Amino acid sequence: MLDSFNWININTETTNPEVSLVSLTTCAYCAHAKHYLTNRKIPFRFIELDTLPAEKMEQFEKEFEEIFGRKPPFPALILNNKEFLSGFIKPHWDMIFDSAANGTGENRISRSA
Repeated sequence: MLDSFNWININTETTNPEVSLVSLTTCAYCAHAKHYLTNRKIPFRFIELDTLPAEKMEQFEKEFEEIFGRKPPFPALILNNKEFLSGFIKPHWDMIFDSAANGTGENRISRSA
C-alpha cells in the first residue's frame, strides 16, 4: 500500500528496500536517523511527509494506520513492511542492524546491513 508514494532511495537500486524511514523535514531526530542509516550504508528509502500535498499526507497517514494501527510517529523506521520502530534510539537501532549484519539475535531484516 505505501509503495504508491514517491519514496527517495538511498544506497539501493531497488524500489522497495527492507528498510523505510518516515520523516519530517523539521524533525531533528529524523535527520539523525537518515544520517545513521546513510553512514552505516544501509539500503533504505525515505519519505518526508511534510513535503507532500495535504491530501497525499492524509492518504499516507491513513494507509500507515491501516497497516500498523496508528498514525506514523517521527521518525518511523519500517522493517520489511511488517513492523515499525517509533523514534530514533541509537542503541536500539544498533542492536537491530548489528544482529542483521552478523546473524545473531532476533533478525528483523534479512539482508546484511
